[in-house]
Parts: sequence; C-alpha cells; structure tokens
Amino acid sequence: MQAEFRVDANAVLQELAAIAFLDPRKLMSWGHRQVQAKTSSGKPIFDAGGAAVMIRVPYVDLVPSDQLDADAVRAIQAVEKRTGADGTELVSIILASKFDALASLATHLGLIGKRIEHSGAIAGRAIEMVIETEKGGQPR
Repeated sequence: MQAEFRVDANAVLQELAAIAFLDPRKLMSWGHRQVQAKTSSGKPIFDAGGAAVMIRVPYVDLVPSDQLDADAVRAIQAVEKRTGADGTELVSIILASKFDALASLATHLGLIGKRIEHSGAIAGRAIEMVIETEKGGQPR
C-alpha cells in the first residue's frame, strides 16, 4: 500500500517562514547567573567569614522538547548528544539555515534581482545607498 503525499506552495512557504523568522528564545534562554565557586576537585569555596564565594558564569538553558511550538520544531535540523572530555553530557541543536530560508523567500517574493534604494540620515549626516542585484543576490 502506497501513501499519497501532497505538498502545496503554501506549506513550503510556511516552512521557510518558520526557519527564516525563528526567535531563538523559543528554543533556549541565555545570560549570566551567580553560582557558588568551587575548587578544581568540586569543593565549595567560602570566604574568611564563612560566606559562600559567588561567581558570575554564562549559561544556556534549552527549552524541553515537549514545550516547543510547531514553528520552533520546524527550524530544527538535528539534535545531537555527545559526551564532553570531562564526562559531561552535551546537547547541540542544529538549526536550518536562516540565510538560505530568507534567500528562498526573497526569491519567491521577487526581492532578489531588483534595485533597492535607500536614503536617510545617520548621526545627522545624509546618506544615499543604491544596491543593484542580479538573480542569486550578488551585487552587480
């Protein structure tokens, strides 16, 4: 028995848009947080008064897969799990190319291969910019 599979233009455009316009905060949060300092052997460090020594460290926290919305899932190309040199389990999320998705959408919308003109002011200085592109997006 052979299943029938249909793809329409709207579905393709929705997939491309999900990749092109993904907000990475749908997949992860990042920043800095305070944690207690530890020695190389993992023992907590305390100051002379007995208070924990705190340090500021960067972090990235992934959103659990069951909490991702459909657009975030569409943008994921692969998920890889590996073990670091220190034995820590590491997870990598590989996203589909935002640039390729934008280029495909721009081609579909007729934005590539057109003359783009812009004028305005930056820091009080007038600017004028003209970019002419050929098919493929390369400046002429």
